[in-house]
Amino acid sequence: MSVKIDQGIFWSRLKRIFDNWNKGGRPWAGGVDAIIVNYGSQDDESEIYSRTSAIHLFLFGYEFPDTVLVFTEKKLTILCSKTKGKYFESLGKSQRGLNLELMIRNKADKDASNFATLVSMLKKSKKGTLLGWLPKETQRGKFITRWNQAWTKSGMKAENVSLGLGRVLSVKDRPAQKNVETAARFTATVFKRYMKNEIESICDEEKKVKHQKISEDTVKCFEKPQKFDAKIADKEDLDVCYDPLVMSGGLYDLRSSATNDDKYLDFGQKSVIICKLGARYKQYCSNLTRTIFIDPSTDMEKNYKTLINTYLACYKILKAGTRISQIHQVATGTIKRSNKKLIQNFVGCGFGMGLEFRESNLVLNEKNQQILKSGHIVNFSIGFEKLKEGSKTYAMQIADTILITQEGRKPAQFPLP
Repeated sequence: MSVKIDQGIFWSRLKRIFDNWNKGGRPWAGGVDAIIVNYGSQDDESEIYSRTSAIHLFLFGYEFPDTVLVFTEKKLTILCSKTKGKYFESLGKSQRGLNLELMIRNKADKDASNFATLVSMLKKSKKGTLLGWLPKETQRGKFITRWNQAWTKSGMKAENVSLGLGRVLSVKDRPAQKNVETAARFTATVFKRYMKNEIESICDEEKKVKHQKISEDTVKCFEKPQKFDAKIADKEDLDVCYDPLVMSGGLYDLRSSATNDDKYLDFGQKSVIICKLGARYKQYCSNLTRTIFIDPSTDMEKNYKTLINTYLACYKILKAGTRISQIHQVATGTIKRSNKKLIQNFVGCGFGMGLEFRESNLVLNEKNQQILKSGHIVNFSIGFEKLKEGSKTYAMQIADTILITQEGRKPAQFPLP
């Protein structure tokens, strides 16, 4: 794979980090004096989604393990291997009032002199007393372990700035929006042209097929993306956000961390099938959830109507300027007016999404007092779980990838399947 970092995007996004950091406030622990982002060795246990990898992808479009990023007053310093350093050289040394410095690792002294230089930079940045970092993300490898030992001896107080960096990542520029739109369009197309049709065929022909098998067959659609979207030239740019999910037969998990079970698809009378699918294009995520009913009862239809009405009521206020907690208030208000008993079954309303599948700082719940901004992208979701139909337990959920704009909102995978 050839690596080419987009210079314009790099400097534009780097400035966004510095501009947000300079505003200070609670997301930045009151105003840290410097920031470090440490990326250790990659292995099979490495997390698929992390704020560290998201920062790398945000700035460079690629991940560079065994690399240290040091943000001081008006400069980003990158400590990396000689090979990785060649990729950064094309970015230049200064733009937009900011500077970039490359430091090449020195295996002879195990980077002791490099670490000493970086610590000196940290202590000279602004007041030199408060350091921002990402303490909840475990980074492995001898290089990062030695670096952690070096900076912790600096005497600077370390504070978590995950929220501040998350706020930067949550507002997508136009290149990021286009990537999400491509991912969402592919998700919707695969669902409409393959996943939904496959499930309907299984039901019509009464085949015995396991949830996991449907998931595995759906993943194969990603191997030939041009069959579903001619604009995706390189399949290397495309991946699943998670293994496609199929749920039926009374076992439903509406959480974003759900996994498939090994049971057969249930297509009997009054059955409910929930499908979840998400494509990732150039590392940007999308998501879609749909519910399929087989000969539903009148009560099941009424509950689904409440679900749709709740979705539509909330959808109307998904726009820049809306306080996030208000979305949850509209959802619960709509449910109570329709069938207040369903409140105990309510699962919603989703979360922000981008380079991370679930942006923890942009959860659409009743406690979040943030204001939606143009450029936010959300996995907007309304669901009901642990519902009863006779002796059967069932659930229902719909979810879409939504781009928040100044004028309002639009489904990133428009038109909706």
